[in-house]
Amino acid sequence: MKFAGLVLALALGLIAAPNVTGQSEDPTDAVFKVQVWDAKPASDGQYHGHEYGTAFFIDTDGTAITNSHVVYRVAHEPDKYKIMAVVGKEFYDATVMCASKLPYDPTKRDSAGREVGGGATVSKDVAKIKLGPSTASEDHRSIYYKTKDGQIIPLAKAHMDTLPEFPFLTIGGAPSGTVRVIGFGGISAIPYKWTATGQVDRTYTGKYDGTPIFDVEFQNPAVPGNSGSPVLNDQNQVVGLWTWHYYDKPTKGTAQQSSVLRDPCN
Repeated sequence: MKFAGLVLALALGLIAAPNVTGQSEDPTDAVFKVQVWDAKPASDGQYHGHEYGTAFFIDTDGTAITNSHVVYRVAHEPDKYKIMAVVGKEFYDATVMCASKLPYDPTKRDSAGREVGGGATVSKDVAKIKLGPSTASEDHRSIYYKTKDGQIIPLAKAHMDTLPEFPFLTIGGAPSGTVRVIGFGGISAIPYKWTATGQVDRTYTGKYDGTPIFDVEFQNPAVPGNSGSPVLNDQNQVVGLWTWHYYDKPTKGTAQQSSVLRDPCN
């Protein structure tokens, strides 16, 4: 089993009840990409990117949920790393409010590029983050993609002002039947949203710490970068947090049940 997150992707979200202030009628509004970057320029004068993942808002004030393994570097070395959150055509800074303590280091890989210890120690893997205005320097207030022929494609600009009210998603109950995952995956060099519909295969608890989890069988494989994506029921409520996929079964993955999201800091 392998963590499903750590590659580039773009913003999308889930539907929520339209009669509640802040909740979104468009699923793509409440889900966004997060990336870990160097907090300071490296010796070459450049900022270097590290892990990628997905997050989704749970409050209008910019509070959001993702996986602990996505923000592991920032949680452990906040002076060395920072989070950039890309929401639509703007990017923000984000701070880690809390993150599950993992029984292994998700930044360590074996010769095949697989996380060392991740599959054998499935445990609570949730982080709460909060967005803030970007503190990017004047020379780094836009991000873009450069094609092989030299074409510059703008992707997002730094949001330097007061935060807007963000659309958010509601937490639902136990997963069952048909569900879908929406997030960011490494489909191409330019970020694109990724979505998949699948069937809940089984619900159970992890052997390491009893975290309630469930397996989902999809029609198409998950892709890196989906870690932290919301898993939605047919009412577009969040019933899980997409966290792992199987190395030997590319169309099957595992999510944490929604109960771990109601109080993520405990």
